[in-house]
Amino acid sequence: MVGAILAAVLPFVMLALFLPTAFSLRVPLDYHGDGLSHGLLVKSVLEVGWFPADNPRFGAPFGATWFDYPNADAANLLLLKIVGIFSNDWIVAANLFYLATFALTSVCSFLVMYRLGLRWIYALVAALLFAELPYHFLRPAHLLLVAYWSVPIGIYLATICGPQAAAVRPADASSGVAARVAMAIAVACGGFYYAFFTIVLVAASGLANVVAERRWRALLPATSAVAIIVAIVALQLAPSLRYWYENGTNPQVAKRSAAEAEYYAFKPIQLLLPHSQHRIALVRALATGYARSTPVVNENATASLGLVGSVGLALILAYGLRRVIVQRALDPPLESLAWQSVVALAFGTIGGAGSMLAHAGFTQVRGYNRISVFLGFIGIAAVFLLLQRLLPRIGDRRNRVRVGATAAVALAAFGTLDQLPAASMRAAPTEFQSDRRFFASLEHNVSPGTAVYQLPYHPYPEAGPTNGMDDYSLARGYLNTDTLRWSYGATRGREGDLWLRALAGHEMAEQLDLAAASGFAVVYIDRRAYSDHAAAVETVLRHRLGDPIAVSGDGNLAAYRMDPTGTTPVSLAALLPKWETPIGFDSEVLSPRVSRISGFSVVEPTGRWTNGQVARIEFSEPLPRRFVLRLETLRAMAPSANVDLPIHIGGVDRRARIGTGPTVVETEFDLPAAASAIEITIPSPASPSDLGIGDDTRRLGLHLKSIAVLPI
Repeated sequence: MVGAILAAVLPFVMLALFLPTAFSLRVPLDYHGDGLSHGLLVKSVLEVGWFPADNPRFGAPFGATWFDYPNADAANLLLLKIVGIFSNDWIVAANLFYLATFALTSVCSFLVMYRLGLRWIYALVAALLFAELPYHFLRPAHLLLVAYWSVPIGIYLATICGPQAAAVRPADASSGVAARVAMAIAVACGGFYYAFFTIVLVAASGLANVVAERRWRALLPATSAVAIIVAIVALQLAPSLRYWYENGTNPQVAKRSAAEAEYYAFKPIQLLLPHSQHRIALVRALATGYARSTPVVNENATASLGLVGSVGLALILAYGLRRVIVQRALDPPLESLAWQSVVALAFGTIGGAGSMLAHAGFTQVRGYNRISVFLGFIGIAAVFLLLQRLLPRIGDRRNRVRVGATAAVALAAFGTLDQLPAASMRAAPTEFQSDRRFFASLEHNVSPGTAVYQLPYHPYPEAGPTNGMDDYSLARGYLNTDTLRWSYGATRGREGDLWLRALAGHEMAEQLDLAAASGFAVVYIDRRAYSDHAAAVETVLRHRLGDPIAVSGDGNLAAYRMDPTGTTPVSLAALLPKWETPIGFDSEVLSPRVSRISGFSVVEPTGRWTNGQVARIEFSEPLPRRFVLRLETLRAMAPSANVDLPIHIGGVDRRARIGTGPTVVETEFDLPAAASAIEITIPSPASPSDLGIGDDTRRLGLHLKSIAVLPI
C-alpha cells in the first residue's frame, strides 16, 4: 500500500521539480485539431453523460449522434465523469484527467513491476519512468491515448498466459483465474488500441506456451483472456452495433485504407532517437533534423522510448537472442518480456505484421506506432530486472545496497531529465483568450437555446484543414458556450450532415433564407477558412443582416444576427440540387444527393478510380423512374476499356462502353420500381502492377470524373 501511494505521488514531485510551469488548469493542453476533438468528448461527457451518444447542442438543427464513432474507453470515460464532479469546466476536467493519468499509470506500473519480481524501490523508479515516457508529453491532443495505464496490465496478462506463468502468477489457482478475469476486463475498458495490442501479445504468449508444453491445452489461459477482452469490447460497442443494424453502416466515417497501417507505423530508429522536445538543444536537433530530412514522419515521431527505455529494449532483445543460441533454462520474466518485445516490434514496424493484417482486410487499426508504449514498459522493466540480477555479484552487502540505491536514484533523475520536455505544456493563450471573450460576448447577446448556423460547411469528423482553418475549429463555439446550439458536428454521411451539405450548396443569400426558415438566429463565420478572409461572403452577410454583433479580438471570427422565420428544418428534398446537376468525384465531399459510395479508391484531383469488381453509388432519395444516366470518365484500365460494362439499377441492366481516353456515355433507364443505387460491374479489374505499368496494386477499372442523372 505504501509503495502504491508513493508511486502515485512521485510523478507529481518530479513534475514540480523539473517542469513546474507545465500545466495550467484553466488553459487547454491543445487548442487545435485533435485537441479540440477530444475537448468535444470531454464536454459531452460532462453535459450529456457517461458514454455520450446524442448531443442536442451539436449538429443543429437535428443534434449529433456519435454511434458511428464508437470507443472502448469505458474506464477512462468513467474517470472523466468522476473528475467532472469537481468541475463542470471541460478544460479543468480534461487537465485534471491528464494529470490523473500520471498517477494511475504509475500505480499500475508499480504493481506489475513488483509482481514481475522487482524490489519495491526499483519497481517505484521503473513505474515513474514509464509514467513519464515522452509519449505522455508528446500527445496531449490525444487525451485517451495518454491514459495508457492498462498497458502494464496487458503485459502482465500476456506473461501469466505464457510459459513463465508459474513464476509470476499467484500460487492459489482460483485467485489466479480471478486475477486474469479482472485484468482482462480492465484492459478491455482501457481503450481499443491497447486492448487490441494486448490481445496480440496474449495470443503470442499462448502460442509460445503451446510450443513449450507441447500440448494444445496450454493455450487455454490465453484463449480465455482473449475471449473476455473481446466480449467486453463488444459490450461497449453494442450501442453502435445496434445503431448500424437499424440504420446501416457509415463508410464515410473512420474509413481506413490498408496503406495507412504502414504510413502510421514506426521506423525502429524512432524508438531510439531522442524526442523532439528534449531539454538539450543539440540532442533535440537530432530528432528535428531526422524528421525534416526523412520521409514518413507523422505521429510515429512520438514513439521515442527515452534513453533508459532504449537501452532496456536493446538489452532484452540481446537477451532473447542469447537465449536462442545458448538454450539454457528459463529465466522469468525476462524470456516472456523478450518474446513480447519481438512481437511488438513485428507489429509496430513499417511493413511489418500490422501492415500484413491491414492488407488482409483488417484496416480499422492503423496507428501501429502506438504499440511503442508497450515497448517502453518492456525496456524500462528490463533495465531494472537485469540490474537487480547483477547486484548479487557484489559480495559486500553494504556495498551492494549502496550501489543499488545509487543506481536507482541516478536512473530516476537521469531518466526524468531525459524524458520530460524542455518546453512548457501550456498552450499559447492568446488565441484561446480571444475566443473566450468572443463567445462570451455572443452568448450574452442572444437568448439561451439559440441555433447558430456556422460557415463554412465543414464535415465532421476527420475532414482536414480548410485554408487557414484547422480541422475541428468550428467546434470552438460549442466548447466555449453553455447554452447555444451549433450546426457543426453532424456526423458525415448521416441525415444531419446531408442536410447541412445540401444547404451549403446554395448561393449565400438563399442559404440565409433557408437557414432562417429552419430556425437559425445567428450566422457565425470563421474567416480563416476563406482565401480572401471571407470578404466576399461577408459582403452578402452585411448587406442582408447588417453589421456583426460580435467580432473576435484577433479578427478571425464574426457573428451576425438574423431573424428566424421558422422553427422546423426545411425538408432535405427542398435543399437537394436538381437531379441533372453533375456530381463530381474529384472532391472528398460528394454531392448531398449521394449518401454513400463503395468500390472506389481514394479521391484524386481528377476523380476516383473504381477499385474491385463492383462500384456502388447510393443516393439519399429514390432515382427518377425515367432518366438518362450520363457518365464522364477520363480513362479505363486496359481489360475494362472498349468492352461492354454492366450497369445495374433497380432490376434494370444496361451496358456502357468506356474508352482508354476521356469518354462520355449516356444510357437511358426506365425503372419498374423505385431504386436508389447504381451499380457498375467491372468484370476484369486490373492493377498497374499486374499490367507492368507501375507499382500500384489497386484493382482498378474506370477513372470516373462525374455522373449526372437527367430526368426524362
